[in-house]
Amino acid sequence: MKKFRIIREGALCVTLLLIAFLAAGWVWEEEKLKEEEKRNWLEEHLYLDALSFSVEGTNFDEKIKCWPDWTGGRIYVFLPSYAAGKPLTMEWEYAERLTIDGEEKESGTVWKEYELDREYAFCFEDEGAVQESWTVVFLCSRNLPAAWVYTDSGSMDFVDESRGNRESGLFYLVNADGTMECMDGLTYIKGRGNTTWGQDKKPYSVKLESGHDLFGMGVSRRWELLANAYDGSNLRNQLVFEMAQEAGMAYTPQATWVDLYLNGEYQGLYQISEKVEVGNGRVEIADQEAGYGDLTGGYLFLMEDASRYETAVSRFTTEGHQTMVIKSPEIAGEEEIEYLSGLVQEFEDAVTAPDGVNPETGKFFTEYIDLDSFAMKYLVEEITKNSDAVTNSQYFYKQPDSVSGLLYAGPVWDYDNALGHTNEEAMDPVGLMLDRIRSDDGISNLWYGSLCAQPVFMERVKELYRDVFAPILETIIQERIDEYRERIRVSATLDWIRWKDTNKDFRYRVCDSYDAYVDYLQEFLRQRKDFLDNIWLKGEEYTRIRFDRGEPFGYVDLYTEKGEAGRQAPDSSDIEWEGQVITGWVYEDGTPYDPAKQVDEDITVYAVWETVENADAA
Repeated sequence: MKKFRIIREGALCVTLLLIAFLAAGWVWEEEKLKEEEKRNWLEEHLYLDALSFSVEGTNFDEKIKCWPDWTGGRIYVFLPSYAAGKPLTMEWEYAERLTIDGEEKESGTVWKEYELDREYAFCFEDEGAVQESWTVVFLCSRNLPAAWVYTDSGSMDFVDESRGNRESGLFYLVNADGTMECMDGLTYIKGRGNTTWGQDKKPYSVKLESGHDLFGMGVSRRWELLANAYDGSNLRNQLVFEMAQEAGMAYTPQATWVDLYLNGEYQGLYQISEKVEVGNGRVEIADQEAGYGDLTGGYLFLMEDASRYETAVSRFTTEGHQTMVIKSPEIAGEEEIEYLSGLVQEFEDAVTAPDGVNPETGKFFTEYIDLDSFAMKYLVEEITKNSDAVTNSQYFYKQPDSVSGLLYAGPVWDYDNALGHTNEEAMDPVGLMLDRIRSDDGISNLWYGSLCAQPVFMERVKELYRDVFAPILETIIQERIDEYRERIRVSATLDWIRWKDTNKDFRYRVCDSYDAYVDYLQEFLRQRKDFLDNIWLKGEEYTRIRFDRGEPFGYVDLYTEKGEAGRQAPDSSDIEWEGQVITGWVYEDGTPYDPAKQVDEDITVYAVWETVENADAA
């Protein structure tokens, strides 16, 4: 028995030694893996990149990351509005020590005493030495909700590689007071937009796993995150959407501002917006994709330029070279395309006829369209002097004949380039942009120009402007712009720090501050309304001065009151073509253009091109 006990005790000792040996091996192996992980991380990252902050009191860990401003030498922590006055939990890895202004902090520390807009000295120590030193500043948004997207991979690299790439994940929407507006799985986040997709500050589309009524905008799974990268005021889309809503335009998208974070990285000031699509609470027409089965509707389609048209699945071109893309049903059958294109062509044939009557059917153009929706859509585009309206993002829809046999214009969409923001002509608050046909090759909106040549259409335009749009514009100019300026000011300032003017180029109005952008927008709209009041309400006449630069630069139309002096020629100092530059302007008879000369009728003046050598010599 004694011998058995000795053997058993010996076996137990051996077992314990083996367990201890294995445990030591496991610990050693774990430490080895951690060292390897650390080494791999630091090959591509900084110690700073492993630092994050979460707001105490929320029911998820935001893990807000730092953003380095390499040009300014500061590191910023952009906090959401609901973080104001709340402690932050700090977490980091890989460094042995972190000191803030010389005071050591532990990972997991709850920091209550931090101050906003103050410089802190952050030092990461490892292997017995300071490895990184940073000047860190905390900034906090105000008034706005925050949208949080976390992809399954923890990165946006795949999504940002191509507009069509998608990734699933999680989505949170937190109100400015810290209450949760939405918490759901993310079916996908993907890129959206056309020219805006090419910007550093990218727009996105998200689809949630279930429908949510976000901010009272109606239940849906699909939402748009608009970057407004071209718009330094961040107001244009919101103001135009609201103008259209107040005017009573059907299916106008609703939107509101949010601060967007992608995997904890502050992305900037965005709008979360309804998507233009067929569905309940969106464009409420019969859904062909849901198997409605009526050839006469519903259809949602839009006018797009040739480059976007070429990539569309379902499309058609009118005899007037207007390129149309069918959005719903996305994959339209041959019979459906034939029906819709035939109806649209009948309308086009009517509206382009001098008397407005289709020569084949004998129908007046108003028998094909809802006059008020087309007049209102034209007004929105003309008021905002939207250069995109020439060929892009012009939506239309058709209900089944059991509801209406007419074509409708709308909804409104895409105004970040409107209101005096792009190209010389569009930046001039004086003059109409869409009232005439500029070309017959598909690079002009044939429909608006033709409609404006029809007296019954222009009569309704003037009535709607007087009774509906002019009062709304007055409110926007006098009250709403300043109200919204203050509402988003802090967030716009954070966005300005994050992006500065990296998304602007020579085509766009560039200002040196947020207030300057808003002031410019407000003054443009004030002058724009004055001009429209003069021409549509007071009956004043204006003459057009066309500055023709020749191919490939085309022309710029500027306007002046009839009988008044002309206009200064558009700046062409940055234009050079095949070794030649513009050195002046002449009338048709070759005499030099004089901007002080009285203009009594529409005129065209022509650019004088000379070689760079001759221009420099002169």
